[in-house]
Formats: sequence, C-alpha cells, structure tokens
Amino acid sequence: MLYLRDRRARWPGEDVLWWLLLPSPFSSLESVSVTHAIMQAHHVMRRLTAADIPKAHELEVLSYPEDEAASLEGMRFRQAQAGPFFYGLFDQSTSDLLALINGTLCMGTTLEHDTMSTHDPDGSTLCIHSVVVQPHLRKQGLATSFLRAYIREILAEHPHTLLRMRLITKVHNVGLYQRCGFTFLRPSPVVHGLEKWFEMGLDRLSLLESEGRAGRGRGREYIQVDAFTQEAFGGNPASVVFCRGGETADWMQNWAREFNLSETAFVTPSSSSSSSSSSSSSSSSTFALRWFTPTIEVDLCGHATLAAAHALWVTGRVECKSEIVFETLSGNLVARRKVEEDAEGGEGGGRGGGGGWIELDFPSEPVVKPVGDSELNKMEKELQKLYEAFGLTKAEDKRKVRERKRRELVDEQGPESQEEEEEVGSERGGTEEEDDIVFMARNRMDVLVVLTPGAFRLVKKRKPDMAILRTIECRGIIITCHAERRKMKREGMDLNAAYEGKDNYDFYSRFFGPRCGIDEDPVTGSAHCCLAPYWHARLGKTKLEGYQDSQRGGVVRMVYVPAASRVYLSGQAVVVKSGWLGM
Repeated sequence: MLYLRDRRARWPGEDVLWWLLLPSPFSSLESVSVTHAIMQAHHVMRRLTAADIPKAHELEVLSYPEDEAASLEGMRFRQAQAGPFFYGLFDQSTSDLLALINGTLCMGTTLEHDTMSTHDPDGSTLCIHSVVVQPHLRKQGLATSFLRAYIREILAEHPHTLLRMRLITKVHNVGLYQRCGFTFLRPSPVVHGLEKWFEMGLDRLSLLESEGRAGRGRGREYIQVDAFTQEAFGGNPASVVFCRGGETADWMQNWAREFNLSETAFVTPSSSSSSSSSSSSSSSSTFALRWFTPTIEVDLCGHATLAAAHALWVTGRVECKSEIVFETLSGNLVARRKVEEDAEGGEGGGRGGGGGWIELDFPSEPVVKPVGDSELNKMEKELQKLYEAFGLTKAEDKRKVRERKRRELVDEQGPESQEEEEEVGSERGGTEEEDDIVFMARNRMDVLVVLTPGAFRLVKKRKPDMAILRTIECRGIIITCHAERRKMKREGMDLNAAYEGKDNYDFYSRFFGPRCGIDEDPVTGSAHCCLAPYWHARLGKTKLEGYQDSQRGGVVRMVYVPAASRVYLSGQAVVVKSGWLGM
C-alpha cells in the first residue's frame, strides 16, 4: 500500500492522503490479499480535530470493554497534547470515520503505566494507544493497511526525533502487529482490565534494515546532507556513507571521487562504543570517522562531521539525546544536539531535519608566527602570490596609482582639477593608503588572509587565479574581513541576500582549496577553528557568528575557549537524498 499526498485538502488546514492500491512497501512482511477491503480510492487519512473527538470516542467504546476504553476526556487530552499522532481514516463521500489510530510520546524504550498515562513532547518513543476499525469493516485487512500507512506517515513527519514505536496488545492481535513490522518484546507489566497484555515494538533502524535487504546485498547505505543551513540546496553538501568495517582507503577514495563533493564522510561503528540503550542524555555512541575530498584524505573537516552526526540521528542509529564521539585523525571529536538554541533555529524542522542546531567540539587551530629567516622569506613570497592571485594591491602601489592619476588630471585640465582628483578613488571602497591584505599567517593546515572590507568586495567581483593558489603549499586559503555591514553597504558593496537584515555577523569569510581538488568550499567548519581565535583576539569576544560568503553560503556559530584550546562550532543540517552504493 503506497500513498500520494494531495495538497488540495478537503478539510481546512489539513493535508489529505489519497490511497492507491499498490504493492506494500513492507516487502518483507506478510502481504494482505487484494480481495480484502483494504483502503480504497475514496478513503482519506487525516489528523483528527477537536470536533472529531466525540465520534472517535464512540468508535473507541465500540472497540474495547468498558474497563479498557479511553474516556472522552482522555481522548480530548490526546488530541490536544499529541495531535500530530492522532489520525483517522474517513470515507470521502460520507465523511464517516472508519478507523482511528492515536498515540503519545514518552521517554525510554519500553512501556510502563506512568509513561503511557502522559505525553512527553521530548520523548523519542511513540506509545500507540488505539488501533480500531468500525465493526462492519473488521477482519478485512483495513486495520493492517491503515496501520502500515500510519507508520509510514509518522516516521516521515518526524524523521530525527521519533526513533521507535511501542504498544501493548492481547494475544489475538499479535498477528496484526507482526504484519505491520512489530516484534514481540515481553509480557507487559501494565495492568489494564482483566486480561493479560503483551508489549510489541518497531524501531526505525530495524525498518530501514528490513527495507534495505536488497540494498545490503549491493553495498552500503549513504545519505547526502546539506550542512550549515536549514534549507535544502544551501550550505555545504556532504555524503555520509555507513560502513560495516574493513573498507579500504582506496575504496573510500574511489567513492569520494564518484560523489565529487567537497567532502565525503565514512562512518564505522567503533569497537570502543559506549552506546547506551537508555534515553539518558549522558550516554554516547562512538564511531570511527574519515573524510575524503575527490582527490585526498584530510585530517579535519567540519561540515562533513556535522553531516555525519545529523545522519546518525536522523536514521535512528543514535538516540537523538545522546552525544556522538568521532574517532578521527585529529583526535576525538564530540557532536551534540542543541535543542534549546533559540526560537529562530528551533527544534525539529521539516522532513530530513533542518531545524535544531548541532554543536561540534573541535580543537582550535590558531595561526603561529613564522620562525627564522627562511620562514619569513617563504611567507613574503606567498604574500606576493596572494596579491597576484586575488588581484589585490599594496598601499605603496595605490599611492603610485593615485599620484599618476593626479598628474594626468593636472596635465589635461590644469591646476583647477585638483579638487576633482580627490574624488578619484579605488573601487575597493577602503582606505587608499592601506594594504588590501591586512594580515597573513599560517596554522598547521591553512593560510589565513585578512582583507579590508573593500578588498573582500573586490575578490567577490573577480575570479581568483587557482593556478597561482595551487602553488601555495597548504590545505587551503582562508580569506576573511570584519563584518562592518553598515559601512560596507554605505560604500556600495553588493551584499549577498543572506546579509540583509543581519547585523549580528562578526566576520565574513571564504575558503579556497585547489590543492585538495576544491576550488572553493561552500562552508568550511574546520576553517572556523582558525577564524575563531583570530577574531577573538581582534574583537575580544568568545561567542562569534560568521557568514561564509560562497555562492551557496552558510552560517557558523562559534564559542571559543582559549584555556582549553577548543572551539565549539554550531550549525544546522538537512537531508536531501539517500540510497545504496552499488558495490
């Protein structure tokens, strides 16, 4: 049973799901005969409103003994507090309620009486309370097809917060729930009426594995994530490949070349993992993590780490409240979700994520002073290359150009042209007597180049010479400038739309890595491990926010802790596609 979403809602403010009689996506489960009265084209599924509850309660009472049926007040509570999990199946022509399913969220991985009696919005387990069908439609497969559809819809609507479903049932309904993917867990300790109950469960990861059996025979699962953005097609894309262990570096490099993104992350469960099955926020899961560009393996990558963490949470491989520890070439890196970040970022988001912020605990990578004449001479040569590659000018050369233009005006128009000459300035918008490059230094990976705001604008209008940049021995070149937004706008800078209404950025940056096979990286998390300590020293701030002004663009928040030599990077992420590798 597959469904299509039709936005032409028959009920105000509601999506309507139209049902087509197609093979079930639960291919590994027992199928339902097409001769049964499963969902028809005139059946629609939608969330129940408060006005629907009296009819829903009537169906509840018809379906359970008096000591087991939920009260009208209980049904109203579930609809009001857990409305996104309260669905009904209706006959389109008559608007009759044919079936209903409802549930509430709770913490933990098994059901207890107290967790079933409340709704915890932060819970990652859905407790299904009722799966009921009108008496004249029972024993015809409708409950099976409706529940399968409900599972699909709920998992899709809550891709990174809902990890599992649980319910209790009597022995005669065990087969129904097994057909829908649930497995027997234990005799339930919950006492509800006179008869014995049994607990059954369905985990998101188990369902993914069931669906992917054919894919597992072909290769590994992968997910592509846009990092440092809350909207698809922004930020920096990275593919995340879930490895099983034993994959070689050559195999990873070949797939990174095939994906042809700035980075591909390869995640492997670690033997030292301390993952806990409880929902305690103190638990953590450990994975080995490696990063590859299309041409080389790198020691550190921020956006692909963000993507890897998001992918692990979205697929249910890690509890959304658990930290993730990545074992990497740069040491252990920790990722955690920041659900309380702020109202603008929020928690959740649409399908594939794109809501809450993720924090990465990274080492700081400050620049260091050159030591000895050889390093100074090397830096002087590299500085000259940078001026040439970016088309920038030193203060001395600016003065020479200014003087030449002054003489030309005087020769052509006479001494009275002196005042007009004062208006002849550089298109850079900066002070004529300062170098376009304010500062240059290196850390262990990259070259940091600080520009005037006007010079940063000039680079935006020109295409840097990658052939020259490729001769500078480093992972990449970071260019940055102070985010003097009002001054930059006053001086005529063509600001990216993302700047508009944003006065809170501390700096802008870009990253070029032609030696790594990346002419320009859209958003570079690891570069901010260098940018944070530099701008901390300049601005005296430990909390910073930067905008990487590439074509796709992205926002990176930072908390710099000098005493610990750590930078906490925060960003958002969204899944854009997934699949299975062919080998």
